[in-house]
Amino acid sequence: MRPVRRATVADAPELTRLRELLLEAMGQDVSEPTWRDAARTAFADRLAPGRDLTAFVIDGEDGTLAASAVGTVFDSLPGPNRPDGRTGWLLNLATAPDYRGRGYGRATCAALLDWFHGQGVRRVEMHASPAGEALAKSLGFTEPTSVALTWAEQRRL
Repeated sequence: MRPVRRATVADAPELTRLRELLLEAMGQDVSEPTWRDAARTAFADRLAPGRDLTAFVIDGEDGTLAASAVGTVFDSLPGPNRPDGRTGWLLNLATAPDYRGRGYGRATCAALLDWFHGQGVRRVEMHASPAGEALAKSLGFTEPTSVALTWAEQRRL
């Protein structure tokens, strides 16, 4: 197993590449021309020290990233599962196709969950791809008891 490390600003292009693979696997159309540059910029900005994004990665054999798990903590309203209102959001749990089946997704996700625990975060949310659902459940994620819905603004004619 290759070692897990904390991502840096320099990983922004590769995190964007892994994000594209993940979004495609989740059935999203990734052909919109501007999102990759915006994602690279957002990763670079938000992974900077003192900012709100944390990521754990495993380097591939060819200078690319093999896997990533990205997370952030946001303030929600307090409740019994999060008395302080802080909630983790796991983003970009992705493994490049050539590296799947080696435990890299599990290792990066476990590192991120340990980081959340160290931050005092008691609840973490995520959206899993069909391929990642079994891994997420094996790490303790459960299906929500409420109905999860998404609203996306649609262009009005």
